[in-house]
Amino acid sequence: MTAFIKAFDCADSDDRFSYVPAEPDNFGFWMDFTIGQQGEEWANNFHVLIATPSYIRQQHPFQKAVLLRNTWLVFDYDFNQILNTVDKYVKSLNEDSWEKLTEKLSRIAWREYEE
Repeated sequence: MTAFIKAFDCADSDDRFSYVPAEPDNFGFWMDFTIGQQGEEWANNFHVLIATPSYIRQQHPFQKAVLLRNTWLVFDYDFNQILNTVDKYVKSLNEDSWEKLTEKLSRIAWREYEE
């Protein structure tokens, strides 16, 4: 069983492809990815922060170390590259159940049903 990205959405911007951050090396935004199984109507939503190291540092100015979860670190803004990277990862997963697939997907993004 394999998964694929059915849709993606960003509340901050309607068109992530034409978006240009004010500071190319200092930005962060939340995205939702709808990921499902080929041939099936249903899917699960996964939520992730996409951010640069400068943005993370700015959000935690007094910390020397930060533990991150559900965060993808990028070094500059190239939405095609971001999308291609996650698409490649999602398509590389192959498990015998959807539960096992979502377990692996939950390693990189917050699943809608997680606590």
